[in-house]
Amino acid sequence: MLTGEMPAFTAPAGQVDDTLREQLLSQKQNAALEALVAQLRSQSQPQVHAELIERIVLPSWSRSAFRRAFQLRRPTARAPS
Repeated sequence: MLTGEMPAFTAPAGQVDDTLREQLLSQKQNAALEALVAQLRSQSQPQVHAELIERIVLPSWSRSAFRRAFQLRRPTARAPS
């Protein structure tokens, strides 16, 4: 069902070129990253030793220690660069 007509979309060639280049670069980077991840997964064979998991001891954090470790500070004013 036709609900209306829209005018054709036109964009300057330079803008389209930049957009296409960015999209292609992003696709190539994603493909390279996926290939690297696949290669690393095929090379490493992780082993889980369930009998050793109980021996792992994590430090307990109190709220005061957490606050000291991650104190919030007001930002300092910097001169514009």
